[in-house]
Amino acid sequence: WFPCCNGTGVIVLILLYGPAAASFSYCVSFMFKNAALCSLFIIVFGFLVAMGGPLAIFILVILGNEDPSNKKDNLIFAADFLSWALRPFPPFCLGNGLLNVINIDAWEYLEGDDNISAWSETILLADVLFLLAESVVYLFLAMQLDIWSSNPRAVSYWNGFVSVLTCKCF
Repeated sequence: WFPCCNGTGVIVLILLYGPAAASFSYCVSFMFKNAALCSLFIIVFGFLVAMGGPLAIFILVILGNEDPSNKKDNLIFAADFLSWALRPFPPFCLGNGLLNVINIDAWEYLEGDDNISAWSETILLADVLFLLAESVVYLFLAMQLDIWSSNPRAVSYWNGFVSVLTCKCF
């Protein structure tokens, strides 16, 4: 019963989002000196990426497939590119997966396949696999960042890198 049920896909997506988002947030916290500013950034960034990204991709796919005889490949390519560019962020994977499950009937029409399930790559599979990988990768990255934060030389390199990113070089 596991591969055909939409509910199990959503449950797995939500269960994997927790560890991935926590590890990601901890990694992002190293870029800030102020905890309140970091929290604000994570909330705003998460909202924009989780809502704006999947919605923009869905709209691009709909506009690209508006006329089945004349598909607009540039819009479909832009949607695919944006989708893969935003997948390293856990909020996007959650938002994209939930939006795709909600609109599974539209995806069946757009793909021309009546056998699409929640576990299809187009719907949830890619997002679930990315969240699984992010749970592990961001956890190890967070542990490594924690180790590096106690090394004065690494902290000096990091502060220089952040200064370059924020244009505070001079």
